[in-house]
Amino acid sequence: MLITFGVGFAALNTGNNLLYLVLSLMLAFLVLSGFLSESALRGIRVERRLPRELHAGRRNRVTLRIHNTDRRLASFALVVEDRVRESGETRAVGRVFALRIAAGETAERDYALEPERRGPIGFSGVRLSTRFPFGLFVKSVQLDDHKEALVFPAILPVSGAAAEAGRSSDGDDARTRKRGGVLLAGLREYAPGDGLRRVSWRQSIRRGALFVGEAEEEQEETAIFALVRDLDMAGARGAALAALDLAQAHAS
Repeated sequence: MLITFGVGFAALNTGNNLLYLVLSLMLAFLVLSGFLSESALRGIRVERRLPRELHAGRRNRVTLRIHNTDRRLASFALVVEDRVRESGETRAVGRVFALRIAAGETAERDYALEPERRGPIGFSGVRLSTRFPFGLFVKSVQLDDHKEALVFPAILPVSGAAAEAGRSSDGDDARTRKRGGVLLAGLREYAPGDGLRRVSWRQSIRRGALFVGEAEEEQEETAIFALVRDLDMAGARGAALAALDLAQAHAS
């Protein structure tokens, strides 16, 4: 303010009208920039749409719906940052850009969210900013949109050996059919004393004789968990969560 009055006073005393006009033009640009950037941010509402499931270590698409509720003025050059709160700190996880949103219109922008670990994730809101119209200043506003979401464990590909282990080697679909809580290992001819519930009527009709299924006890699945020791509490907790995520991913 002192420099402005000093230049104006010097321009009046020295009769340097060109200096006075240039200074006035620069100040007018500053005022106009602040007014237009304020109007670009006024009336903007942001709605977040999350996918049905979020998985750790995977790119999940999050949609931001940007509403311009102003009925007269359009908004230009909007930058929207989605922010989450972790360990008492707020950080940006996604950024989208909208060049122009007319009055009363809605624009949708997507970004990829890739959580590092499973567990709850808390969205604290979005940060809306613009450099419109001259790029002299960056004006921003914080929009609160608190929302909790749950991140599921990472999905890992199944190896070829594990995939083949789950299939039948002889190609007989009778082995994968369950009856009475047991697995059918094969077929044999009906013998006196066999229960009628074990008769495979489809195979019997096809072969013209009675056949029953050989029962095999269903084996229980086992899970292996790795225990970590000789680490500090933070390291042990992180290693245990990583091992648990790996076990759950392979089990699924």
